[in-house]
Amino acid sequence: GTYRVRLSVERHVAVDSFWSRISRAGHRCAVIDVPHCKLDPDINGLHVINWMTHFKTVEGFATTPPDLAEDLVRRFGRDPFPHCNAIDHSPEALADFAEGLLSRVSWRTEFALEQIAGGTFDLVAVTYGEGHCVGHQCYHQHLAAPFSDDDPIVRIYRAIDRGVGRLLDACPDDCAVVLLASHGMGPHNDGSHLAARLVRQADLALDVGRRVALSRRMLDFIHGNRVGRFLGLAARL
Repeated sequence: GTYRVRLSVERHVAVDSFWSRISRAGHRCAVIDVPHCKLDPDINGLHVINWMTHFKTVEGFATTPPDLAEDLVRRFGRDPFPHCNAIDHSPEALADFAEGLLSRVSWRTEFALEQIAGGTFDLVAVTYGEGHCVGHQCYHQHLAAPFSDDDPIVRIYRAIDRGVGRLLDACPDDCAVVLLASHGMGPHNDGSHLAARLVRQADLALDVGRRVALSRRMLDFIHGNRVGRFLGLAARL
């Protein structure tokens, strides 16, 4: 009955995550960097959100137990690219970007391996978001020299494959494994992302209906001039 847009965020999800239900059933859980979820402060085990993910929710980097966050930063470090859409796209900077993503894969793998090796968890859930990040920023390099030694897409995916392989090798023989692959990637050259701003410009020119608020026009200006990439989380807020 309406064309109004309502932003839906993880805090609005009314159902429990599967790990929260498993936890309440008395099982120990370790959940690491699964995106688009809210922190479970009562999990029977540990929960890490927004450590090294493509999309950071409003909670930011947080953990259960709380002091785990400080330990992760001390031992491994913070996300070298917390906003992968806000990077320099020079060849040198993209090379550094790929190296940073490789570090992310390595750090997360090492931490997850520790949880499996400890033998105290009934469920370990871990997500690698680096394939998403590298696809956004480096797909043109893949198209220019596909499957070469310098192809960042292939380098990141091979690193993820090795990480998954190491996790599988560390699991007990009777462990049940679920591997969920995302939807893949390809070139994306349309201009559909401009539609909302074009419609707002038409509203201003025609001077009909409800006038576009000054705050909305300022946000359009920031986004349209790519200033948002320097503002990080503040631009999204």
